[in-house]
Amino acid sequence: QKLKDQETMATPNLHLPSAAAEPLQVIGAGLGRTGTDSLRLALNELGFGPTYHMCEVLGVPGTLGDAYKRGHVDVWAELGEAGGEADERTWDDLFRGYRSAVDMPSQVFAVQLAEKYPGAKVVLTVRASAGVWHESINAAWCRFSKGGMSNWLDQAFFDYRGSEYFNFFLPFERRFRRQNAALEGVFRRTLGGPYESTYSTGRICSDREYAVGFYEAWNSYIMKNIPEERLLVLETGDPDTGRKLGLFLGLDEETAGAYEYPHANSRRLFAVVVAIGRIEAALTLLPPLLLYLAGKKLWRRIGGVVGRIKQD
Repeated sequence: QKLKDQETMATPNLHLPSAAAEPLQVIGAGLGRTGTDSLRLALNELGFGPTYHMCEVLGVPGTLGDAYKRGHVDVWAELGEAGGEADERTWDDLFRGYRSAVDMPSQVFAVQLAEKYPGAKVVLTVRASAGVWHESINAAWCRFSKGGMSNWLDQAFFDYRGSEYFNFFLPFERRFRRQNAALEGVFRRTLGGPYESTYSTGRICSDREYAVGFYEAWNSYIMKNIPEERLLVLETGDPDTGRKLGLFLGLDEETAGAYEYPHANSRRLFAVVVAIGRIEAALTLLPPLLLYLAGKKLWRRIGGVVGRIKQD
């Protein structure tokens, strides 16, 4: 059962010893769709929030920080385009007000962040297998990714949301795509080898064998570059996840054992997100439709007036 007393969960004894000195206490290094949103919720519940996550960049209702208002989508795009190099001031400004960071876009910089914040602990979330991960991404954000869509309707909405007309109403879409393209470049440079010239989100969505290799290469990169004593490899489908995370973060055995790990951002929920995106896109078609109907009605009225004049 989840801990009932949320105030007790947020007391100082649940924080890392370095909490006062380190802006970031926990860094998530796991790829998207490995349970990063569940980890975000868990860290927030255990007193290590607010937690930076793609939700914060997008300004999703219910998020705790102000990354969306501060235009972080543009900052991440500039960071990626500059080669992923950032000075200490940039990192401190990005994570001002946050205690943890998981998921994209921060995840691709996990090793750099671990060097910048040596007191922070690192959590590498994983799935039961690379194949399970590939199935999960295809049911989720591959439906929004260039080259990764498996049906014509997803492709049609993707193309439309990239149009000049759509971005006249919702310019954030273009900024978001710029960020994602820049972060793909960081992945290529970070992993190097065969991925330096071939990696793209579309490729890992459409090519299962390639995706499995990429997934394993990323996890190996993290485990190689993060000291073992600072790293927890966490399979979020493991029924013992809550206890393992709690102990890693410094909770006592009894408290950690009582914590029920949350599970969020399921495939069903992502289907709702897709539907909302389509409704949002469809709504931008209303202005020209209304203008057309109004114009048609006006033309009929004009025709009627002209007809009466001729009769007179």
